[in-house]
Amino acid sequence: MKRLYKIAGIICLSLSLGTTTFANLSPYLNEDEYNDILRDNFNEDQGIVVENDPQLGYIVYKNNSGRTVTKNYFREEITVEKQPYYESEDRLGYLDELFPNFRFDPRDTTIDAIKAGDNIYIRTNKDDYVTYISAYNDYIMRYGKVNAFTFNTAETANLLLEDDKGRIYSYDVQLNTPVTKGGTLYTISKIRPGDWIKVLVAQKILGEGVVDEELKEIVIDNDSRYISNIYRGQIAGINTFKNLLNLKDTRTFVKAGWSAYTSLKAISVDPKKAESYLIGNPVSLDYVARYLRNGDNYVYVAAENHMGKENAVKLNFQSKLQRTLPPTTVTYSSPGVVRLLSGETIHIAKDAIIVRDKRLIESHNIMVGDVMQAVITGENKLAIASITTDLTTGSLQIFRGRIKKINDREDFEVESFSKLEGNTWYFHPTPQTFSIDKQTKFYTAEGFVAGGIETFLSYGENSQVGEVYTVVAVGEKAYAVINMPYTRESLKGEVYEVSADSIKVKDVYYYHISQKKWMEYSRRNTGATLTVTPNTVIIKNGKVIPATSLEKGDKVKAMLEVNLKETDGSAESYIIIVEG
Repeated sequence: MKRLYKIAGIICLSLSLGTTTFANLSPYLNEDEYNDILRDNFNEDQGIVVENDPQLGYIVYKNNSGRTVTKNYFREEITVEKQPYYESEDRLGYLDELFPNFRFDPRDTTIDAIKAGDNIYIRTNKDDYVTYISAYNDYIMRYGKVNAFTFNTAETANLLLEDDKGRIYSYDVQLNTPVTKGGTLYTISKIRPGDWIKVLVAQKILGEGVVDEELKEIVIDNDSRYISNIYRGQIAGINTFKNLLNLKDTRTFVKAGWSAYTSLKAISVDPKKAESYLIGNPVSLDYVARYLRNGDNYVYVAAENHMGKENAVKLNFQSKLQRTLPPTTVTYSSPGVVRLLSGETIHIAKDAIIVRDKRLIESHNIMVGDVMQAVITGENKLAIASITTDLTTGSLQIFRGRIKKINDREDFEVESFSKLEGNTWYFHPTPQTFSIDKQTKFYTAEGFVAGGIETFLSYGENSQVGEVYTVVAVGEKAYAVINMPYTRESLKGEVYEVSADSIKVKDVYYYHISQKKWMEYSRRNTGATLTVTPNTVIIKNGKVIPATSLEKGDKVKAMLEVNLKETDGSAESYIIIVEG
């Protein structure tokens, strides 16, 4: 009877451990272990793993009394369970809903899954060999902005995460770590500095004050936070009750420089989260409200759109002496200094507002080859910068050729082809094959053809064999197949007005084919109008875009059917490439 009471007591103790410190870790008893209990051959303990060596068959842990214990085991004779976080609702709450992909660690596992820092409950037999281990980790969630993301090896990358209090966390991330964005799987290599992310972290206590953290899953914010505008103006006042920043004589930073003035603009500001700098030195918003209101300084404000509301997140106060540089390629970059192709050496401090892909980034994220549009002070110090990658067509290439044969819904071959390089078609007297699929876009003179792959066939009254097409391709994959005229003439200029069916450009030059050089179109700079047809293709940063996605200040090159000098300043354009 005494032994039966002992069995009941051990099981109750194990269950209580499972529902408190070790949630849901009720131990499994096989027949031999049950008999061992009857014979008083059963021992148990709990603690935190210090070392586990499956090859040599031993485990070292620190028990609840603080004593370091070493136990041996036979890896083929040990039962191991490790609890995944999503079965621990009492300890973790809603984390399993935030990180739905972390479900690959089943409860039944092997001794190799036991790592330093794991919380364990163990049982040993009469010979003091471990027969059963049940383990779990503590999981937490962190939310913050990607400060940097760099690849270390072919298997790992390093993530620097900055939370909303400015604390930096560094994680080595396995490249097979689950990553999602907007509820769908996402490629880890697409994580960008400035992204807001949630990370699931397993915490392992290795000793007093020593905690190891392992990143298990990443969820990227679905673009609900982005830098919507950069403003320049003067502080008219700060409403501390409504948390509003009032700017006067405000201008917005755009691709062409600065917009027209706005007399007064109010922007929400959170005193606990917004960063403020005065000539490179951090200051509080209270200092700004007291001493910088109606001053002579310019303030540059990075405004972040979050859930439809614009908030000031970074303020940079500088003197009025400033210069706006045209977009220029970066030829040298270090965390504090960059050099531009135009010759300037620019110094960068913590107060600089740097934006890439509508995200605030740090100076160490600027790379050689980037194109920087910068505003600098009199000391060649960076005030603000908009960074883009030097892409025009990117991996897209433009071909033109007569179709020789079509393998319906699979691929097609042209007899020979011309390839557009710069503003000139170069002829290649060889066949070329392009693959097509349902994602390939087809255009006629009337515009986009829905389900066009079903009409691009080798037979019937509308057989496309023998027709001449322009092909936008990535390698041998046709991105778009377009029926358009042959365009030899070209112009270049800067966009200053855009609508759905026309683009107005200034500083226009046309290419003189016989003299092989660019010629000024108008000394009065009357500009030109490019008519957008239903089968016009516009390429920007390696993507085909609609005309309405062009921005004021975009520098474009356009291919025309006629010479611009022979028109009234308006011509249909069939290929438009944004070059800066």
